[in-house]
Amino acid sequence: MRVHFVSLHIEQSSRSLPLGAAKVASAVQEHFADTLQIHLIDCFLTDQTSVNRAKILDGNPDCLGFSVYLWNTQESITLIRSIKKAHPHCCIVVGGPQPTGLPEFFSAIPEIDYIITGEAEASAIGLFQSLVDDSLPRSERLIPGRLPILRELPSPYLTGLIDLKKYTGALWELSRGCPYRCAFCFESRGTSSIRRFPPEIIRQELELFQSSGVREILVLDPTFNFNLNPYKPSSNPLPHKMECI
Repeated sequence: MRVHFVSLHIEQSSRSLPLGAAKVASAVQEHFADTLQIHLIDCFLTDQTSVNRAKILDGNPDCLGFSVYLWNTQESITLIRSIKKAHPHCCIVVGGPQPTGLPEFFSAIPEIDYIITGEAEASAIGLFQSLVDDSLPRSERLIPGRLPILRELPSPYLTGLIDLKKYTGALWELSRGCPYRCAFCFESRGTSSIRRFPPEIIRQELELFQSSGVREILVLDPTFNFNLNPYKPSSNPLPHKMECI
């Protein structure tokens, strides 16, 4: 089965890297290395729908996974409807902040086969297992997210799924969760605890960024200043000769 994980970015920039989709894709790839062919597809709102559709369908995928955010919701729906009309047997899965916050809205779109809410890594593995086994009824469209154990998640950077040579910057996720419940933010949905990625993974990713010549890093940590010393001091500090913003 060939699976394309689609990220629809606002425009080409140093931040146009599909980290969210790649995190899910890496988890799925680790469990189905001999069964699924996983590919990341970068699309842009600045391109015409026909251009993005051709890019998504290149290679004749059996399943598409869309990362849906506020800024790409309408174009994602347009693409999904267009693709489903021409390729009705292509399975379409959506996830991300918008499906998590508005599951009823996306459930009302018949062209979408499955909606994953919340953190999708663990739930995506279960979904694809059912698709491979052909054991999930079509009526079970809404797949609730399950919190993954962060130390068990493969890094898409370290596995090579994300090729840093293709991008001008890097997104760097350090933690998930938040103890606060701001109305405008999704971060505390599902859990109010702060979960951090293992320091050894953080170190390896940063060393990879340095060796790959990455010059710009966007840190994804909604509680960056909540705990000023989240990790114990190390006698072997992280490399620091890098320009970051």
